[in-house]
Amino acid sequence: MQAWITSVQWIDDQTIIATQSDGLLLRPGSVVRLAAQQPETLNSVAQAEASLWTVLTIGDQTLVSDYKGRILRLDNQTLQPLEVQARWIRKLVAAPGGSGEVLAGTEDGQLVVLSPAPYRESRRLELAKVAIFDVVANPSATQIAVALGDGSIQLRSWPELELQLTIPGKNYACWTLQYTS
Repeated sequence: MQAWITSVQWIDDQTIIATQSDGLLLRPGSVVRLAAQQPETLNSVAQAEASLWTVLTIGDQTLVSDYKGRILRLDNQTLQPLEVQARWIRKLVAAPGGSGEVLAGTEDGQLVVLSPAPYRESRRLELAKVAIFDVVANPSATQIAVALGDGSIQLRSWPELELQLTIPGKNYACWTLQYTS
């Protein structure tokens, strides 16, 4: 069976944590860790019942999302579900400004804001009727850009989440964004 890495994040200068899935969405996934000096050796950290999509390490916490729409917290090599339910969370990112909040973008265009640990839903906003593929903050932590499945990009104020600008797409998904100077 072919396994693929769906998301990676550096934990420190030497260690990467990643989500790995076994191809089909409802097959099991796993959280793996690898040393930068030995990237060919994946060490399984925890198993999930469904395909995993994204990983986020914030402080000493690691969160992952699965295809079933859950956010799971890594706790002693087990994945504990948070009290958040959404449709296939495609993106988890730390909120701008170091507040400890987490932003989750869903398959059905919802942006979910989670309060700092223990990560409970504090706000939910429908941005579009299409998937959210990426969420990034500008360097000054005053704005986020959201990549949507129809190719459009929304610029929103942070933390207010007021729409500032929509950049129209060309009917092709925009998978990733980056602010540059």
